[in-house]
Amino acid sequence: MTLIEEEFLDYARRATPRVLTQMDRDPMSPTFGCFDRNYWHYKIRDFPSSILQQGVVVLDSILRGSIERSVSKELIESWIVGAIRALVRQTRWSGSVDEYYPYERSYPAAAFSLYAIGYVLWRWPLESPPPLKTEDWRGLRRLARGLILSTETQASNQQAAGLAGIALATLLPNLHLDAEAHHTLSDKFFSTQHPEGWFPEYGGPDFGYLTVTIDALIDFHDATGDDRAIIAIDRAVEFLLQLIGSDGNLPW
Repeated sequence: MTLIEEEFLDYARRATPRVLTQMDRDPMSPTFGCFDRNYWHYKIRDFPSSILQQGVVVLDSILRGSIERSVSKELIESWIVGAIRALVRQTRWSGSVDEYYPYERSYPAAAFSLYAIGYVLWRWPLESPPPLKTEDWRGLRRLARGLILSTETQASNQQAAGLAGIALATLLPNLHLDAEAHHTLSDKFFSTQHPEGWFPEYGGPDFGYLTVTIDALIDFHDATGDDRAIIAIDRAVEFLLQLIGSDGNLPW
């Protein structure tokens, strides 16, 4: 294991307990699986912020042994299913979800939550499919279709997450989505990359958000095999490398 891998793993180990405390892990609770502790525990929010459901990726890392676990595989799997069902409960018939205020129809909440859930379900072993019900798959389909019909033109990292989420969702047979669903959106997205290599974030480059975009494009490529993602990633990395100072930092 390289030094940087050890550093990331150490960070994950320290952060995981806090992530787990954000989730309602009581299977008898009506909010079981919800990652918004301000909603289900403190009750200082009237609705859950759906973007927090991306915490399911941490559960997946525990399940696969990337992060050590002290609970059974069966329990972790039940938490993952609970997190998926919590997102389905939060998804309206229109396919929209909220993040900061009611009836917001938040694009990032839909994009990052579907991205996380799609990633976890795509990696789920085929020999033991997750015990999801028909209505669970229908809810995820609504979320995916709502995202397909939406675009985010100002924040490229959000659109990249949406593309990855849609691409991963098309690989899940139970969602019955058009395999070409992401093509038009991806054509538009890749055309927005600046000649310098960055993707626009409200009119200009943002080094932090660009790394989020790169991360999402890696999964988009894994799901689609679209080599435009690799070309875009290489250009983005080259842009970042030119800006790293002698102290190893990017400009603030």
